Amino acid sequence: MAKRKILVVEDNIYNMKLVRSLIKLGGYDILEAESAEDGLALLGENKPDLILMDIQLPGMDGLSATRQIKETEGIKDIPVLALTAYAMKGDKKRVIEAGCAGYITKPIDTREFLNIIEGYIPGSPPESRKPETYANNEEHRPPIEEVTCFKHKILIVDDDPLNVKLLRAKLKNNVFSTIAAYNGQECLDIVREESPDIILLDLMMPGIDGFEVTKILKANEKTKSIPIIHITALDSHEDKAKALAVGADEFLNKPINTKELMMRIRSLLRLRNYQQQLNTRKQSELHFFNEDASNAYDFDDIKATCSILVADTNEKDVAFLQESLQPFCREILVTQSGKDAIALSETKHIDIVLLDIPLSDMNGHEVCKQLKRMDKTRNIQVITVTSQIDLESKIKSIEYGTDDYLVKPVNKLELQARIKSSIKKKAYLDILVSKYETAFNTSITDQLTGLYNHAFFEHYIHLELHRCLEQKQYVALMMIDIDNFKQVNDTYGHQTGDRVLKAVADTIRANVREIDVCARYGGEEFVVVLPYADQCNGAGIAERIRTAIEKTKDDYGVQGGVGRITVSIGLAVCPSDARQVTELVRCADMAMYEAKHKGKNQTVYTKQQAEI
Repeated sequence: MAKRKILVVEDNIYNMKLVRSLIKLGGYDILEAESAEDGLALLGENKPDLILMDIQLPGMDGLSATRQIKETEGIKDIPVLALTAYAMKGDKKRVIEAGCAGYITKPIDTREFLNIIEGYIPGSPPESRKPETYANNEEHRPPIEEVTCFKHKILIVDDDPLNVKLLRAKLKNNVFSTIAAYNGQECLDIVREESPDIILLDLMMPGIDGFEVTKILKANEKTKSIPIIHITALDSHEDKAKALAVGADEFLNKPINTKELMMRIRSLLRLRNYQQQLNTRKQSELHFFNEDASNAYDFDDIKATCSILVADTNEKDVAFLQESLQPFCREILVTQSGKDAIALSETKHIDIVLLDIPLSDMNGHEVCKQLKRMDKTRNIQVITVTSQIDLESKIKSIEYGTDDYLVKPVNKLELQARIKSSIKKKAYLDILVSKYETAFNTSITDQLTGLYNHAFFEHYIHLELHRCLEQKQYVALMMIDIDNFKQVNDTYGHQTGDRVLKAVADTIRANVREIDVCARYGGEEFVVVLPYADQCNGAGIAERIRTAIEKTKDDYGVQGGVGRITVSIGLAVCPSDARQVTELVRCADMAMYEAKHKGKNQTVYTKQQAEI
């Protein structure tokens, strides 16, 4: 089913930025116009489901445009909501007489905006706006990383323009922007200038071929972490082995399956993000620890060994997997039962599950879904290994959270390459979740909440902003303040206040991504640093936190409870709102205070925008 469209006619770029973010967050497509004339022209080519019309516009005003819409066949039934900065006496009458179905006042109430517009669009809200969207146990919750306005930059390298065009078409409607290079030297030049997030690289090119390009990039300290996918018509085992030997992260044969390409790209982007964040945190810790303490974990020396669980009913396939994986394993467990696979994953330390779809007692998709829903098992890397090659099975596996997908008969070299990648990803996740959640050293930890302390945050945010600007990426900063906290302390005592602080900290930590950094800023204020997040992405995480805190049921050790606890959240983004740490913190702080002044228990985004 096609997404529903909303036409927004607004001449203020900051208001348009905010409305655009909210509409995308709500799961709708947006059409944009800066004048009534442009809006009417768009209506000649498109039929949106709703129109948001600013009243004060250059040239024709919004109410005149609305009257014209209501007199035109084919579009007169489209509901129009007026956007007004005044909401003065008589405004409602004016907009209704002009033909508007209602109006929204500025500054826009971000908590109610989507609920208001959904009341004027027929049918149920998009999947991303159903009430359980941000629930922790929601079955089909879309990754919060994908709720975003900015696009990851993909470099496509191929000497055949038609191949470049085909790949661009595959990536066009996803969260990617594409740039192209048509030979190896051009690729190297663009990588230095553009810092792409991932490279799709053809192997057979004139001059410097794909193998040599990969070798050069992987030998350079500044470019070695950029994931490279070799895309080629070459399909021999020798070619694949050579590609992996020079440092390729993935190898895909032409013609490319779009869903598989998307899965490989997203998997590699997650792996790169984990690695970058671990390196940044390691640098931050070096500021506080001596060298011996910081070397307690070395990200560049992760041992390629793990515990693997094979869930498969075919004895020959199991024997092949055991023989192929022996060099990488501390332990290999085998079962034919999906229920046993889930039980073993819960009770033993399992790093990777190789999972066939048909099992003796249940479907492998259901096993994967259950593993990804449980806190104890969600970081286990699940690789579907099956003879079911139809596209529907692949799509279903992706939807249920599989980390990788291999088709039988499996090539041994490819299997081993996937296992190596999965071992690294699992190790990064274990360090992020385990070492950092336990907050093992008091010099970087707030003792009450277990979050990072203010000193660690200050050092980390400087490093993260430097990385963000160098790599031309986004990072968001969230400032969170507990509403009416002084009243809690004054009424129930500081011990109860401490329980509230601890509970709020636990809720914040439970509702962010693995790569996000949470810290206690001071008193009842918290900060969250959100790498690779723009305003749309940050807004989704902020609302998830705010809603979870509001819905928390806890008496905090007081008979009858202390009442509902809520928070006000301010959000700022580098580089669109600020490029310096002090300015970014100031922007987030100002937005948080605006949330307080507007009635508390809400999220406010910054309204200014700096040059990117």
